[in-house]
Amino acid sequence: MISKLALVMGLMLSSLSFAQAPNNGEPCRQIIDACKANGFILGEYKEGKGLWRDCVCPIMNGTKPPANTELTLPSISPQTIANCKTKRPNICKPK
Repeated sequence: MISKLALVMGLMLSSLSFAQAPNNGEPCRQIIDACKANGFILGEYKEGKGLWRDCVCPIMNGTKPPANTELTLPSISPQTIANCKTKRPNICKPK
């Protein structure tokens, strides 16, 4: 009985540590996290605070955000943007 409990506890702890693993510098995640840190929120595009339309995509496409965006875009290095485009070439491109 104790060994089964130990096994279950071990599995729970290992899955918890996996779920909290750092993003290891993944460039697209860095851009998303920077946008979130500046106040952009998933789904809030009608208010000019949308994560993707108002922040991530203007950064990735090198364009200005929509006119109703009042938040400031984060400063992202060109190298990070290029690395993100390499990892996810279709990010923010029209379908």
